[in-house]
Amino acid sequence: MTWSSNTTDIPFVHSLSVGGDESEFARDNGGDIAITRMNNEMAALGVRGVSILFASGDSGYGAVLKYGASSPFVTAVGGVFNGDLGDDVLQADYISTGGVSSMKPNAI
Repeated sequence: MTWSSNTTDIPFVHSLSVGGDESEFARDNGGDIAITRMNNEMAALGVRGVSILFASGDSGYGAVLKYGASSPFVTAVGGVFNGDLGDDVLQADYISTGGVSSMKPNAI
């Protein structure tokens, strides 16, 4: 995020397939301050015309969801599944989290 913020010539699409539970991210990285900082940086990139895509996770909906996909400043992308052998009907993968947040609004 720092590199992107400090670079004048950046790619207009950033795609990330990493993330972690919101509560673990906050606990391991300085709490809500870290999430607020990340959200501010991602919002600033959005103002510059950059799209940020995050994999929405593969643990299904639960009380704790995946951050960065849960940030309101990114596009969360769920998975698809077309059978174990790849020859079934393409469908949304039931274990995609959907990119919603379980955090309090003031933490975002």
